[in-house]
Amino acid sequence: MDGFYPSRPRESRSPQGIPDPVPTDLVGRRCPRTGLTRGRGDEDEARNGHARQPPATGRPQACERAALSANALLRTRLRPPRLPAGALERASLLERALHGIERGRLSVVAGAGYGKSTLLAQVVERSPYPSVWCSCDARMTETSALLLHISAGFGEVVPGFGASLRPQGTTAEQVTALCNEVDLTVADPVVLVLDDVHTLIDRPAAEAVAQLIDDLPDVVRLIVCGRS
Repeated sequence: MDGFYPSRPRESRSPQGIPDPVPTDLVGRRCPRTGLTRGRGDEDEARNGHARQPPATGRPQACERAALSANALLRTRLRPPRLPAGALERASLLERALHGIERGRLSVVAGAGYGKSTLLAQVVERSPYPSVWCSCDARMTETSALLLHISAGFGEVVPGFGASLRPQGTTAEQVTALCNEVDLTVADPVVLVLDDVHTLIDRPAAEAVAQLIDDLPDVVRLIVCGRS
């Protein structure tokens, strides 16, 4: 591969252990603590020992949200950064990158703030080929999350791509299925940019990147970009 380096209050209970009824004079009033208005239903349920419980909150819900953010498709990950007006064009690096994609594989490695993503945004803008962009991040812990975004990106330039793909099996099996789909459906060159791959280190998705480098058909001009 070519590369360069530029506490909740206690409720009152009767002696029998049944929650005290809601006083009648509170029905229809707004609770100063919660902002909620009590209704007759609250009084009846309390009298029968079935007081309503507030929805559970805390860490389980946070974990569910984290899992959703990791596995759901986030389309902003599929967009290259916007080039500001008057963005500096480093002609020599741009030409080297354009030459590198013609050879099929290109790696771009440099420290934070060196303009790697900006350079690659200029590359896909200048390239004669359609492009698929995927900005990786630390939430992409699993192979399925990475391949979901890559598949969605290809679907934007190759209609019908990935319709039969399912995120199942080992990392090797999932990557193999994606590569086979590319081989069957992509006839003309496409540039695939995987940006910020350093965020995947020590995660299953990193293994997927390594296999993609080896197994993607030559029709895909792969660019892998990360920090040194």
